[in-house]
Amino acid sequence: MACQHRSLTRRARRRRRRPTRLRRTALSLGVLALSQAGVTLAAFGTQVVLARVLPLAEFGFLMTVLSLISVTAPIAVAGVPELWLQVFGREGAGAFGWVRRSLWMVLGGSVALSAVLAGWGLLEGAGTTHGAVRIMLASVVLAQSAAAVAASVLQLQGRYTAVAVLQLLPQLGRIAVVGLAWWLPLPVSGVALGYAAVALLTVVTCVPAIRPFWRGRTRLEGHGLVEAGSPVPPRWGRWPRPRRRSCWATCSTCWA
Repeated sequence: MACQHRSLTRRARRRRRRPTRLRRTALSLGVLALSQAGVTLAAFGTQVVLARVLPLAEFGFLMTVLSLISVTAPIAVAGVPELWLQVFGREGAGAFGWVRRSLWMVLGGSVALSAVLAGWGLLEGAGTTHGAVRIMLASVVLAQSAAAVAASVLQLQGRYTAVAVLQLLPQLGRIAVVGLAWWLPLPVSGVALGYAAVALLTVVTCVPAIRPFWRGRTRLEGHGLVEAGSPVPPRWGRWPRPRRRSCWATCSTCWA
């Protein structure tokens, strides 16, 4: 009877956890949805304000460079955030062997694309407006790559609120730059300089989130604290217990 009591107790605990897990999941999805909606609205609003502040030719040139960066930045990341989500879900702590090599690849690709964009600006002339804008906006490539990798790390840690904050911070910085451009006003080179400062602050913000994965010691959602090379227990950090059959076979009081 003792085994039956323990089994019923475990079932009751699982039933109590289900509503809590559902609430946490719903809350995380809601926060991410709101942050994504905020990012979309902020990007649209900043473009509308810049279209009114900057001359038409300068606004078109700025949007062209930013669109080019948005298209080429995923090439630098090379699908590493999605790879981490897959290998950590499949291999657990054994996936730390992928981290440093993939980070070096992302860093190399981001620096290469930034160098290409900055070199393009130098060829056009650092003293010209278009050349200076290209050189300053080269840092946005690094910021987008760092934000993508940091978001993957935070998802593996189950810190979805931090993911939402990470998505909103660059847009809030750009809103501040656009507001300053509306108030002063600023030329297109001043807006590009502000965007570059926001990008560098984004990189600095992402480094502390990525550092635990580089060191190979962090907390994974459902597993607790893990280290590189250590076995990861199943979900909720517990090792599997004996099945009911083995319990009935070994407990003599259950047959009485």
